[in-house]
Amino acid sequence: AFLTRRKMGGSRNSGRKVVGTGLGSGIARRAAKHGAHVGGNDGRFIQQGYDRHVAELNPDGHGRGGRPNLVSVMERNDLDEFLAIAELSDRDFTAERRAVVVSMGEGTDGEMPKTSKEELKIAEELHADQLKVPRRPPWTKAMHPEELDQNERRHFLEWRRALAAVEEDERLTVTPFEKNLEIWRQLWRVCERSDIVVQVVDARDPLFYRCPDLEAYITEINTRKKTMLLLNKADLLSPELRRAWADYFDENGIEYLWQWQWRGM
Repeated sequence: AFLTRRKMGGSRNSGRKVVGTGLGSGIARRAAKHGAHVGGNDGRFIQQGYDRHVAELNPDGHGRGGRPNLVSVMERNDLDEFLAIAELSDRDFTAERRAVVVSMGEGTDGEMPKTSKEELKIAEELHADQLKVPRRPPWTKAMHPEELDQNERRHFLEWRRALAAVEEDERLTVTPFEKNLEIWRQLWRVCERSDIVVQVVDARDPLFYRCPDLEAYITEINTRKKTMLLLNKADLLSPELRRAWADYFDENGIEYLWQWQWRGM
């Protein structure tokens, strides 16, 4: 959840603004209060305060004021997707007027054939290596920013192409995923610079929101790094359910904390 404000008119609440009080709202307020965005003389985009772990170069210059474009992109139409892939590939193209290409393919009438649980499991195991968090390519401090940028673009493009191959398998349906490279760059750098990475998940269905591969990636970076689940909205669970989940996490060696929506930790 992000910081939300609602203007109240008349005598209700004396005309005051109502500010969200959830976990996400609290984080947003603290970041807005203590975090400042500063542009360095060397072209670096520096984020201070609570955003200090995501200070990085902005090689492509997208975004306002030289900042990275951190707008989440989960869905694109075919044209935007084509242009984005072309940009990642550093390829240029020229469109010719009236050069129409007609693609003839076999149409499908009716519903798609249903996939059995056994077939779905086989397909998931077959594509397990592709259904992962994209990894940052190896790098050193001596690398030139342009070389680093090109390597990250190339690896991200390979990851996108692998997912496109998975989507060709009719037995699987790939859910919407983050397509903005800048978002992944921020995640890579946060994981590298943090000692503990916390995943905030809904306590009502924590395994649905938990990402085990992110935990594996953090361990790949450094085995001394820790991961933890923050189970939000724990007050919506009965004491019996909380005890059952606690037993499950303890048995599987998963570090966790409960977050009550209104009463704090």
